Amino acid sequence: MSTAYYAVFHCLARTAASELIGGTRDEAWHRVYRALDHAAAARACRDKEAMARFPGEVRRIAAVFLSLQKARINADYALDTRFYKSAVLGRIDSAELAVQRFGLAPAETRRAFAAHLLFRRRP
Repeated sequence: MSTAYYAVFHCLARTAASELIGGTRDEAWHRVYRALDHAAAARACRDKEAMARFPGEVRRIAAVFLSLQKARINADYALDTRFYKSAVLGRIDSAELAVQRFGLAPAETRRAFAAHLLFRRRP
């Protein structure tokens, strides 16, 4: 479960660095990659008003991210939680599909979502 979550998390971190900095993996790229915060990203994905402005592939990866984050926390810390192989495989498939579809979104959309994840909105 953790691996599925981190696959999505690292997809979002890589996207943020690549879309906001560019393809060269220099110090700036690494700083943006590492800037993605788990809790802040979750808050951004739960922001219904902001998420409504994004197309389906972005809303999908956000929903998968939130679902997997909750499952990862349960898997890692709620020791009495049981996961069945079929359910975990379904989550892995869901993560893979969300990442693939997100990757097909236009660069402008991915860049806007990266900014949404990294920077809080000011009134």
